[in-house]
Amino acid sequence: MHKSLIGLFLLFAILFVPQCITVPAMYETAEAKQEKRAGISAQYGRGTYKGLCESTKYNYKYGGLRVDYGNVKEYGKLIEAGYELGASVNGFDETSEDANYYNRGMILQMDGRLTGKIVTPTTPVRLGLKVAPGLLLYGGINQRNGEFDGGVEIGSLFYSSFLLGIGNPEFLTVVYHCYPFPYYPAGPYYSFLSLTYHHEEYSITAGGLLPIGHNNDIETPKYHFTLGLGIHY
Repeated sequence: MHKSLIGLFLLFAILFVPQCITVPAMYETAEAKQEKRAGISAQYGRGTYKGLCESTKYNYKYGGLRVDYGNVKEYGKLIEAGYELGASVNGFDETSEDANYYNRGMILQMDGRLTGKIVTPTTPVRLGLKVAPGLLLYGGINQRNGEFDGGVEIGSLFYSSFLLGIGNPEFLTVVYHCYPFPYYPAGPYYSFLSLTYHHEEYSITAGGLLPIGHNNDIETPKYHFTLGLGIHY
């Protein structure tokens, strides 16, 4: 196997949402619906970590533009099932504090998931539980200390969500998302909180990484923010 492919595999094995990977932006309601939804979001993150078996500290930041699409059906007002697709283009920049190392590049990402959601029939407040198992394909090119490298990798992008919807019709959705590490079954994990405001067929969502479930030894970002605009049809 080419050394660049090995490098990208190790990168993915150590990081779940690494310097360059975006996460799905949520435009949905806690209420089960039959609809198609699409959106575009901007995402940004940054953090620090220490290299394995060394004391050097590294600082990194990344940002990207992402598009999401979902197609779901409602069954008896209590169950929603369907699928989601997403893609993004992302850039990252990493440097060591002693200025002897830099790594920067661009990543293209595609991902897809099956989705299932169970909701309560209550109004004007309702609860929902969602699971979304899926796959992630990403690849790109980077420049590390003047040398170019690149490759492609396949991984998993799985998450579960707890949803709280307010209003009848629902105008505000609060969602807690949990992204487990596929290579670390016992943890750690990523936890996100997002708020989505709905107005007719449009949605505005904003979210951020919560300071729980992290492990800075494996390069978990300290911050990750997303802001997106969605449409329902």
